[in-house]
Amino acid sequence: MNETSGRLSVIEREAQSTLNSLEIRKHGRVVWTLAVMLSGVGTQHAFAQGGPPLVGDDPETPGPGTWEIDLAVTMSHGPGETDWALPDADINYGWGDRIQLKFDTPYALTHDHGVSSGLGPSLFGAKWRFVGDSESGFAMSIYPQWMSHLVRSSVDRGLADPGSQWFVPIEMEIKLGEGQLDLEVGRRLESGGPRTWEVGLIGAHDCVRGLECLVELRETGISDQSKTLVNLGTRWKLSSALSLLTSLGHEFGPARADPRNIVLYVGAQVRNR
Repeated sequence: MNETSGRLSVIEREAQSTLNSLEIRKHGRVVWTLAVMLSGVGTQHAFAQGGPPLVGDDPETPGPGTWEIDLAVTMSHGPGETDWALPDADINYGWGDRIQLKFDTPYALTHDHGVSSGLGPSLFGAKWRFVGDSESGFAMSIYPQWMSHLVRSSVDRGLADPGSQWFVPIEMEIKLGEGQLDLEVGRRLESGGPRTWEVGLIGAHDCVRGLECLVELRETGISDQSKTLVNLGTRWKLSSALSLLTSLGHEFGPARADPRNIVLYVGAQVRNR
């Protein structure tokens, strides 16, 4: 068995063990199929990268003293409800080589038996890449994030939940030949609500020069109410400082899990050092 096959065997055992422990075996088969497909990518221009316009993330950080700002229009539509962010502002800063600080807040609009708008829930996060980098072939990070409303009117208008929630994921990036695979596994803890596991896999490919084609599968598991997001997107790099971002996704799962029929992201990323 060559080195790449050996690494793949290790990933298979670890990922399958994780999926079993999360009790999401039904949809886990779909996620695992993508893992095998992505890890087998061996073309010269294949790589994997998380973050906007995708839901999941990777161990990379913006870099020392670098601002990375994502401004986007987002929409999710499910049974009886449509939520917009007009816009969503995702502001990130690289504090040294290994730390990323994050603040994300939307101006939200919700259509659910009427229309409400105002400031949505805000998110604060700090990512620490504690192993490796993009050149080493293996990297890991931990990325605790806290989300809550900043103003009470957001709760009164139904734009944010009354409590708060933590999401604590670990991201892993592994180089397999000329390709890479991003894996994110995290636990979401919601005050007064369910505690869920999330598992995500990301792959990307240089479709043409400057244009990345993206694919993401993301599993959210609550026993028999798990759902799977299938997300396709693009990153179009116009310059070293500006990129256009798009993605369109659909969730699969039982009706009791309230899967979203449409998940849309259209925006731009600005980098400045």
